[in-house]
Amino acid sequence: MKTLLFPANLTKNNIRLRNFILKNIKKYKYLSESTLLDVGCGNGRFASLLSNSLKKYYGIDPDKKAIEIAKRNNIKNALFKVGKGEKIPLNQKFDIVLYSFSWHFIKDFKKALNEMLKVSKPDSLIVVLEPSQKPKGYLDQRLNKASKSFDKQLWLSKLKKLKWAERELKDKRLNLLAHKISRVNLWLFSPRGK
Repeated sequence: MKTLLFPANLTKNNIRLRNFILKNIKKYKYLSESTLLDVGCGNGRFASLLSNSLKKYYGIDPDKKAIEIAKRNNIKNALFKVGKGEKIPLNQKFDIVLYSFSWHFIKDFKKALNEMLKVSKPDSLIVVLEPSQKPKGYLDQRLNKASKSFDKQLWLSKLKKLKWAERELKDKRLNLLAHKISRVNLWLFSPRGK
């Protein structure tokens, strides 16, 4: 598996994305009092963007190389572990559970939803951030329609995964609080009836 590295520093795009996420989370949670689990944290992009605002940041990713890179960044207030959404390797509950551009990579949504709820408190905020369903703005130029290296078949495969993943968010155990569409798709949920 090729490790895809996202810029973890404060680029213009990352600042805009961080502000968008924080603005929406702050409607439901006091960040300085919150622990956050980032499922699919990659090389620690959101740790560098969000950890200063949180009580504690935890990130998991199935890619060992990405986790090694995240750990080398020495981000204070952040802990990284190898793990995946279908088997979260942490035995605690979090105030915020974030899927940062990772929900559509889940292989078994039923297991992932069970794990999501297992690590959620009754008043947790579940945040799912997914790429746009439009062929533009991707780090991988093969997914950008305006690029010379655009790969239509790859794009259609990605779009199919995104749509399938979105359908899986309609689980009756999740209470939809908000769905925002900008350059990205953002869903905010709370666990239902925990």
